[in-house]
Amino acid sequence: MATQLPRPHRLARMNYPVRVGSFGFAFAVIVLVLMERSFSVPALFLAALSFLVYPHLAFLHAKLVFDSKRAELNNLLIDSAILGLWVAQIQYAIWPSLGALLALNLNNAICGGIRHLLLGLLSFLATAVLWGGVWGLPFRPETGLPVALLCALGILAYVSALGVVFHRGNRKLVEAREVLVRSERQFRFIAEHSGGLVAIIDGGWRIRYRSVQYVEYFNPNRVEPEADWLTLVDEADRERAAEFLRYAIQTETRDSIRFHMQSAAGERMLMECNASFLSNEFGGDTRMLLITCRRLEADESVADPSRDRRYQRSGVDALVISDAAGRAEYADAGYSRLTGFTTQQIVGRMSTELRSSAGADDLFAQVLRALARDGQWEGRCLERRSNGSVFLVGVRVVGVGAQPDSVTRLVWMITNLTQVPSADAGEPAMAEGDGVSSRPEVSIADSQGADGG
Repeated sequence: MATQLPRPHRLARMNYPVRVGSFGFAFAVIVLVLMERSFSVPALFLAALSFLVYPHLAFLHAKLVFDSKRAELNNLLIDSAILGLWVAQIQYAIWPSLGALLALNLNNAICGGIRHLLLGLLSFLATAVLWGGVWGLPFRPETGLPVALLCALGILAYVSALGVVFHRGNRKLVEAREVLVRSERQFRFIAEHSGGLVAIIDGGWRIRYRSVQYVEYFNPNRVEPEADWLTLVDEADRERAAEFLRYAIQTETRDSIRFHMQSAAGERMLMECNASFLSNEFGGDTRMLLITCRRLEADESVADPSRDRRYQRSGVDALVISDAAGRAEYADAGYSRLTGFTTQQIVGRMSTELRSSAGADDLFAQVLRALARDGQWEGRCLERRSNGSVFLVGVRVVGVGAQPDSVTRLVWMITNLTQVPSADAGEPAMAEGDGVSSRPEVSIADSQGADGG
């Protein structure tokens, strides 16, 4: 049975490839210096042990001991001693000595601070002096051009690589700080709204967090952790709520919607819910939404068109509710029957996508102008079917909001006019309806629509 060695400290794992690479480069420099001076087989063998074998033994040492971080810091001191020994062995050649001292000081300072920097410097100098004194090695600082060039290249590469590492580390630090700021902002929001209806749900709509008031408003059994948040929504609005949540989590945006929810006593409450995508602060694949809800009073009810007399219109075949930008939030079954689109295909799409491309952008602009002036728009336009064909419809659009001068939702009441002859037999026309305006009908080909005036 194979024995699994424990995972060493992060410092040992980070230093291992650096030590292998830098000691391998140092071996090449040592061999070049030995070739310039007294080359011997024992010296070459000792160099191979010191620079090619030792780095792996040092990593094994960090793996085997209990305190692998302390072991790695000790390995750095051993690095200093080994390089000091070889500086003396090559008779204090100036370029290799300078490169070794620079690399050692940087490593010791980064990993252990000023204390370890001083200990490493002391270990390097003591070993260099003692080894040279014991063996009576002469002082010959001069080196040939190949050695000088190789050492200069090594110093340049090492300092440059260190700069890249610091840059990456600084960038990660900035990103971590931004993540911390966003996290603090999000959880500060939760703390500030702890008295309101605040919940965090994941991509499967399971509750990960909910405020205390959830227990007061809703059935306590339905607001426990891991419970399905959608079970709080009235069954008639549940599909629409699910589409809204899917859209919010897929587009990573913030949006609001109104639908009915069931209270703990079984009361059907009209709620306005805001969903905000929570950026993935802590890694992993979890995607979450922050949902805040508030109960609406009767005079704020705009999500239930049947309660507003402006929506009570005979001959309406379909109803679509969009936000102020024209993005559909709700479509009834009649709209699916007219167009062939499913609810999933409708919710989240813009008005210009659902209307025929001919004049659709200009039509929506005219709708907005009429709403700002008269509070409603009425006319005819071409609606698009799922098979690509178009058909003529009569449309009445009403703007609604919590305040009379603040439109947050558009209600589109659609009547199928495919059996009604158009003004031009060759191409359907858009015209004013119900006497909203006396303006003549304008062809769709001219990208015009009725704006109520």
